[in-house]
Amino acid sequence: MYFHTSRLLTVHSQIPIQYLLLFENPRALTTADEDRFISQNRTAGATLGHLNMALHGSTSINYRAIMYLSALSSFHPSTLPPHQTKKIITAINACLESAWKRTTLALFFEEIAYGSGKSRVPETEIKYYTLGGQPHLLFEACVVFWFVVCRMNASWRPFVQLWDEDTRQMRDAVARLVDRIPDASSENGVYSPVVRCIEAMMLEIEEVGMFGRLDDLMGNDVDVLELGMKVMSIGGEETIASIAEPHGFLGLLGLEVGNRVRWLGRKEESWRLFWKLNT
Repeated sequence: MYFHTSRLLTVHSQIPIQYLLLFENPRALTTADEDRFISQNRTAGATLGHLNMALHGSTSINYRAIMYLSALSSFHPSTLPPHQTKKIITAINACLESAWKRTTLALFFEEIAYGSGKSRVPETEIKYYTLGGQPHLLFEACVVFWFVVCRMNASWRPFVQLWDEDTRQMRDAVARLVDRIPDASSENGVYSPVVRCIEAMMLEIEEVGMFGRLDDLMGNDVDVLELGMKVMSIGGEETIASIAEPHGFLGLLGLEVGNRVRWLGRKEESWRLFWKLNT
């Protein structure tokens, strides 16, 4: 897998600054931030939410596989060469910051579109704040929160800028995000695998907060739940259902939630083999 960080940064730098929703604290907006975002949306005459959610999502997608190396005991910050340690620290912080920023933006836009924030904008501008769920970008954020709490080796925590020993904050963030995915209550909806995976992540984050981390990165092959998307093929008088790879940017890259829940994907088995050979 190749990581085109310089290319990503180049693309990011080419976005006109008036379209960027910039804020200093990834976990919270100030009133000044919110007023500025409202003004920017009004000036643009369109929602800037989709662009900025995708912007932060691309950062996570670019760095997540590198961040995952922090789960391996062989990749300990005290034994790695400094340049490798720096790369992993950069990846962890980039992923976590982008996850918090997506969470913060999603909650702000929803508050304006559907909550008490409606009174802050004219009715004609409400459409600028409907994000349509952004399920894949929200799922990507949830994966990062789950990984940092449940899979990242504790030796990396001193280097994580947004780390909090009270994991409830990340668990609550995941809970808020899953509620914003369309058809979250549907068992057979297109986003059902995403929702079920996030629910399993919430449970594991909660268990880690109470009892500590699981000892092993991978479980066994007994009682495994592999999440796939049900696809209906209609031909003649018969309706045939098959299970396909769910929609998602990177899936779980071979990791298992709670050492039981897997993601159905073309590369997942290869990644699982990688983790088994390196743990």
